[in-house]
Amino acid sequence: MTVVVTDGFSGMGFEFVKQQADRIKARGIEIFSIGITKRMNDEELTALSSDPVKNHLLRLTDSRAVKGIVNHIVKVICQ
Repeated sequence: MTVVVTDGFSGMGFEFVKQQADRIKARGIEIFSIGITKRMNDEELTALSSDPVKNHLLRLTDSRAVKGIVNHIVKVICQ
């Protein structure tokens, strides 16, 4: 499992990020992407996230959300 914390605006570009994420996922590594700030690139965050995306793409827009995100990741891992 890996956790990526990002705003989704890679300096390397969307295609590079998607290719690398696909390579990692193909090796059976589960990827959680945590979008930070109020301005996020949903397309890139979706490409990073494992399926189902709704369980692996999380948004952190304020400090109160940290506990909820940690609890969610633990719950998904333990299923």
